Amino acid sequence: MYIDVNKPIDSSLRQEIDRRLNLIEETYSVKIIYACESGSRSWGFSSPDSDYDIRFLYVRPKEWYLSIFEERDVIEPGIEEDNVVYDPSGWDIKKAFGLMRGCNGTLIEWLNAPIVYRSSEAINHIIDLQHDVYLPRNAVYHYTAMARRLLKDIAEKEETNLKRYFYILRATLCALFITEKKEAPPVLFHELFNQYLSGKDIGDHVERLLELKSERNEKEGIDRQSELEDYIHATLTHINATLPETVDKADKHCFDQAFIKTLEEVQQTQ
Repeated sequence: MYIDVNKPIDSSLRQEIDRRLNLIEETYSVKIIYACESGSRSWGFSSPDSDYDIRFLYVRPKEWYLSIFEERDVIEPGIEEDNVVYDPSGWDIKKAFGLMRGCNGTLIEWLNAPIVYRSSEAINHIIDLQHDVYLPRNAVYHYTAMARRLLKDIAEKEETNLKRYFYILRATLCALFITEKKEAPPVLFHELFNQYLSGKDIGDHVERLLELKSERNEKEGIDRQSELEDYIHATLTHINATLPETVDKADKHCFDQAFIKTLEEVQQTQ
């Protein structure tokens, strides 16, 4: 299985996303040093009505970080509905460094996203850091908690939707990959599929569901898939029995240094 996730995003869409990022910079007086696509489009199983989950990391003027008062470190402009739905959301780079120390799975996926809208040299300080500070056990907990929470949501329902099933399945396979490899999992679903499901009966079943998802709107219902749920439950049980060993968090000093270098580099380019 192979899916080119960049193919559906033509130049006009990228130009519109870039325009919106520029507007965010002007409105909030920030410098966006990295922007990517997140969610189902980035993972390779979007539906016809999937929106564009634009995620970004930004830097404020140096004086902002010297204030004795804590300010909001997230930008959420809200969803604007045109012919295409754009959903931008971003984190301050200081927040990102703090989350990296705890091996935040969402942040690590952003930094390794296959669809990138903007990337400056300054982002390399946190990208380079991620490999040295990775905490496999924390990352496994991130994905298994997500899978179990979503499974609980559908437990007493007669039907759900394919989007939810694929979120659960991908989170489960990510946790399995980390348990085995002790490193960050692939962002693209097809890479996980090829490693764990291809050539198996459950893989054939998942491929049929994936094809169906590509044709249906996200909220269209589907009957519960007992075969898929059995596989997920069994895999989660296996993961729980083979958790990676606990690793101490990296020293705070390396995060402080990388953060300072990021600020200095952005300041030099302005």
